Amino acid sequence: MGLRGSVALFLLVACADKGPHETSISRDPGSQDAGEKSSTDSEIVQSGDSLSAHRSDAVSASPGFVFDTPGAFSVGYRTTTVTYDRPAGGGPRTLDVHLWYPSEDTDGANPTYEKLFPDEGSLLDASLAPPAGDAYPLLIFSHGHRGFAGNAAFLMRHFASHGWLAVAPDHTGNTLSDNIEPRPLSIYYLRSLDISAVLDALTDLGEGDPLFGKLALDKVILAGHSFGVHTAWASAGATFDMSALQVRCDADPERVGCSAEDLAVFEGGLSDARIVGIIPMAGSINRDFFGPEGHKDVKIPILAMSGGADPVGADTQFHSCSELDILWIELEGGCHQTFGFGGCGTLEDSLGFQLVGAYAMAFARRHLLNDQSPEAQWLLDGSISLSDKVVLHRP
Repeated sequence: MGLRGSVALFLLVACADKGPHETSISRDPGSQDAGEKSSTDSEIVQSGDSLSAHRSDAVSASPGFVFDTPGAFSVGYRTTTVTYDRPAGGGPRTLDVHLWYPSEDTDGANPTYEKLFPDEGSLLDASLAPPAGDAYPLLIFSHGHRGFAGNAAFLMRHFASHGWLAVAPDHTGNTLSDNIEPRPLSIYYLRSLDISAVLDALTDLGEGDPLFGKLALDKVILAGHSFGVHTAWASAGATFDMSALQVRCDADPERVGCSAEDLAVFEGGLSDARIVGIIPMAGSINRDFFGPEGHKDVKIPILAMSGGADPVGADTQFHSCSELDILWIELEGGCHQTFGFGGCGTLEDSLGFQLVGAYAMAFARRHLLNDQSPEAQWLLDGSISLSDKVVLHRP
C-alpha cells in the first residue's frame, strides 16, 4: 500500500496529527453562559491579542500565562521501551514509548511516526532544557484504536514547549502497524496497565538518563483520544460492570481475555492514584464495560472535549456526570480527527489544535500546578471564550 493509501486508511480507523505549530487565534469576549458572569468579569473581558489583555488592576499585575500559543521552548523528541509482566499469566509485554520535552535547540532532524507521518515541529534527540522548578510536570497520552503514540503530536508539542514532559506509549497489539483482530478483551485493561507501567518506568530511570530525578511523577494528567477515552476512565477509577463482562464472555468463550484470571483484573479495577485529572477527547464512557454507574466512582476532575461534527455520545456522557467534577468543551465543526490527525474539513486544523491545546493546558495547570490565575479561571468557567466555535458546558 502506498503512502496515500495508508494515510486514507488511517483517517478511517484511527487518529494522528499533522502540521507545524499553530498560528494565533482571534478571541470572542463573553461565554456560552453569559448570564453567569459577574459584573467584574463583564468589565474585564474585552477583545485582545492575548489573555493578559483581559487582566484588570484588581488582579495580579504580573503577566498572565498565554494558554493558546506555543511556549518559550523548542520541542525535543526521543523514544525508549518499557517491558512489564502482564497479569493473568500473559507473560512479558513490551511497549515503545515516545517522549516530547522542552529543549533550547533550534535545528535538527525531525521524527517520523509509523514511518509515514513526519513531525516538522519536533527535534529528534534534541538536548533537554532545564526545568523551570525542581521537576518537569507530566502529561501522559493514550492513543485511539489502530493509532499510535504520535496521534496527537500537536498536543504533545504544546505541552513540551511550555516546559512539560509529554509521554505516550504505543499500545502494543492495538496500533496502526500491529493491530490484533478480533480485538482481545484483555486490551481493555492492558491499555491502563500500559499507562501505569510507563509511569513506573519513569520513576526508575537510571542516573545516566537526562530526565533522572527531574520528573514530578506523584501527580500527572492523563489525556486519551477515541479508544483512549476508555483508558482514561478506567485509569481514573471507573469500575467495571462484571455481570455485563460475563455475558460478553459467555457469548464468545474463546475470546482472548475472558479467562477467570482476566476477569479478576477487571474486577480489581485499574485506578492509578498518580493520575489527578483526565482529558477524554472524541469519545464517551463505554457502558458495555462500565455499566450505568461505574463512572460515578471517578473522584478526580474531568475535562471532556468533543467535536460537534463527531457524534460520539459526549452529550449523554456529560448528562450522566452531574455528580462529578466535569467540564465539557464542544468545538462546533470539530470532528474525530480535530483531536488527532486533523484534516476534517469542517474545522480549520490550526484553530482546532490551538483550542484543544489551550483548554487542555488551562485544565492541566489548574489541577496539577494549582494555577489559580484569573486567566485559567476565565477559560475554565467560560468568562472568556477563545472562539465562537467553543461551546462550554458545566453541570
